[in-house]
Amino acid sequence: MKFFDNTKNLSLFYITLYTVILLIVFGIFKDIFTVIVVTIFNVILLKPIVAFFKKNFKFSSRISKILALSIFFLGFIVILVFLIPAVTKELGNFIKLITDVFNKKLWRDYLKESPNLQELVDKFMDFVQPKMLEFADYLFNMFISRFPEVVMIAFFGILGTIYVTFYIDTVGSAFEKIFPKRCRSEIRVFIKDLFDNMERFVLAVFITALITGLSFWAVFRIFGLDYSAVVGAWAFVTNFIPIVGVFLEYIPVFLFSLSLGIEGIIWIALFTVIIHSIAFVLFIHLMKGYVKLNPIYIIFSILLFGKVFGSLGVFIAVPLAIYIQIVWKRFVSPVFERVV
Repeated sequence: MKFFDNTKNLSLFYITLYTVILLIVFGIFKDIFTVIVVTIFNVILLKPIVAFFKKNFKFSSRISKILALSIFFLGFIVILVFLIPAVTKELGNFIKLITDVFNKKLWRDYLKESPNLQELVDKFMDFVQPKMLEFADYLFNMFISRFPEVVMIAFFGILGTIYVTFYIDTVGSAFEKIFPKRCRSEIRVFIKDLFDNMERFVLAVFITALITGLSFWAVFRIFGLDYSAVVGAWAFVTNFIPIVGVFLEYIPVFLFSLSLGIEGIIWIALFTVIIHSIAFVLFIHLMKGYVKLNPIYIIFSILLFGKVFGSLGVFIAVPLAIYIQIVWKRFVSPVFERVV
């Protein structure tokens, strides 16, 4: 067939075929998909650390990888020993506080002079309350009921991280061989383009999420506010979801601020605007020269992949959208633009 005489068309056929197969397999075996996502995420985070040791200390590749993994495991231990117990300790009281805010409708105290606005906020809160409580209940039940699976995912994710970190070139070569030899050079360029964009996106999101989470934690600690660990951890996690995550982050923070009076509401809102403005500028700077996604496309991707893969799909929606856009740009668009 003439269509397959072109290496781009042949590459597109196999990429589409393997993508469909993987979507079906991962849709059935979601834990395997989660392990692969965790492994890729960890390897991407470790890559700049490995490069740092190789460039600045002239260490060998093997030594640099061992040091990077040591830092990774040290961070993992710190999270297990310090962060998780602190969050667990604060979480129950924080949920109780948010529930009290809903039950007492504290926002009405600040809207007495605006009955129309008060009614509008009441309706919004009536919509948000069951969603938030349902989401909190879902997270709690998922963690308790699926604890063995969480441990299994963490275990195999760590094993995968170690293996891929040391043998990433071997993994890449093996991946190329599932494509016909005639189109491997095309696939090689595609993989590099995809990995470069994924790497930059993951690093940009991780850095901005870390800055946001630490900023919330630090401000709450400095001003003696309760729930610094919960708020900081929540800000960190939700900032992995572009656009939508900002709103998810601020809802419980706003509800908490209602218990602090009008001055507390203003200061927390001002701080939130400042930190997210800084994070946004930093994110744009880090992504300069890489794939740019339309906000509508991002929201649609979050809704679509969230439906397909559940909670995990919400977090990986943008990387999957980047994958689709690169496939479209490199293989599909040239077909449509070709003059017959």
